[in-house]
Amino acid sequence: MFKTLLTGSACLLIASPALANPTLMGEVRIGDVRDNSIDSTEYTAEYWDTAKFANFGVELQAKQLENEGSLDSTVSVKAGPILANVYGITPVAYVEAGRVFNPGDSFNFWGAGAKASKAVYGPVSIAIGYRHREGFSSNVMNEDRVNGGISLALKNNYVLGAQYYRTRGTTDSDAVGLSVVRKF
Repeated sequence: MFKTLLTGSACLLIASPALANPTLMGEVRIGDVRDNSIDSTEYTAEYWDTAKFANFGVELQAKQLENEGSLDSTVSVKAGPILANVYGITPVAYVEAGRVFNPGDSFNFWGAGAKASKAVYGPVSIAIGYRHREGFSSNVMNEDRVNGGISLALKNNYVLGAQYYRTRGTTDSDAVGLSVVRKF
């Protein structure tokens, strides 16, 4: 499975010049913010592109719990259909497959998600989303995440954003993410 993920990721990156709308996002997530303390820091890089009929993506995550040396990492590949905008709302739906690397306990997972965004005033947009992830061995991972946030489009195809993430299941956290997006 891991070799398949790496092969798929490499093919996507190699094919990207032939694709239409590449987007690269970097985000720092600070959690758990429920009790006014920082429980962990997470770094995420996500690449999306569009072919004739579908969106394709690769996500890399690294998370470190506060005062712990071990680093959890996640790699996933994503794909979904291109959906039409409805009343100015841009919807995205996708499925994903990935691998979590924990010291001493790595495993594969699948997932599905949906998100939507809408420009509300000039360069300001709002976004909401939902994601489900589950390990192929369901007792390893089973989580649901909702998120909502705001973004500001800048000149030169850059977007700054802030998101709130609430995750429940085998992972139970509330996090705030700050992101920079570059549209090519």
